[in-house]
Amino acid sequence: MAAKWEGFMQDGDRYNLQYRTQRDKKVRPEHAALDRVTLPMSDPFWQEYYPPNGWNCRCTVIQVRKSKYPVTPHDEAMALGEEATGKDTKGIFHFNPGIEQKTIPDYNPYTIKRCRDCDIAKGKLDLVFIPENEVCAACKLIRECYSVSGKQVKTWREELKSELPTQDRNTPVSSVQTGSMLQSAKVLDRFLSHCYNVKEIDAARYIWTHPEELRDRKPSPFGEGKNPNSEKDRKNLEKKKKRKVVGYNRYKFSYKGKEWNVKVEIHEKGFEQFYAIVK
Repeated sequence: MAAKWEGFMQDGDRYNLQYRTQRDKKVRPEHAALDRVTLPMSDPFWQEYYPPNGWNCRCTVIQVRKSKYPVTPHDEAMALGEEATGKDTKGIFHFNPGIEQKTIPDYNPYTIKRCRDCDIAKGKLDLVFIPENEVCAACKLIRECYSVSGKQVKTWREELKSELPTQDRNTPVSSVQTGSMLQSAKVLDRFLSHCYNVKEIDAARYIWTHPEELRDRKPSPFGEGKNPNSEKDRKNLEKKKKRKVVGYNRYKFSYKGKEWNVKVEIHEKGFEQFYAIVK
């Protein structure tokens, strides 16, 4: 059928295309309803319901003179096509092999057995359909979010830095342990660098301008959770020591109906500074 479509393309819209069954007792009733459906080659119907439309489907398509057969209303044809393929819950027949230049869709549950065989996992997201599989659907969403993160989050961070007040100042905040929060360009840059999606950036923007909303302090000693045998953790702690960090506090705040947690650093000079939105 893919080769046949190639022949149709050579003639373009010179002819209409007509759906044909074998018109015998083996034809499925829902396919029989499509018999003699006639539409221009450019109609979207052929992108979805060009045969085969099921396992062992023997339907075909022929060219007919435009003057010989009336054109089937588009909506009627689409409804018949949907009925004919209603049992195709995996979506493997919802495509045109001639247009796609392949015998089966890029992604389908019959030929893809492992992630490394999957076009989603290879970064190709222009797929014909997403199967009814929670893991596969989630995979696509995760990769889309990752793509957005790589392309957009840095831009959002820069835009936010230009909007928020960043002059060096100790802001009195009665709800925090030390009674004041240092707000500066460096602190904001570090704070936003630990925000990894637009929701976290939005929450960071809010609490930066409303530090009085911090509550429910939970202290955290310097070095907690770090592995002293890890070179990466040791370097991280050395950087914090150079910044005169002596400990941490975790606070909660409410924003847009959600509870957020934020980690702040305690400076040896007796103030705190925002560090990260945390789980």
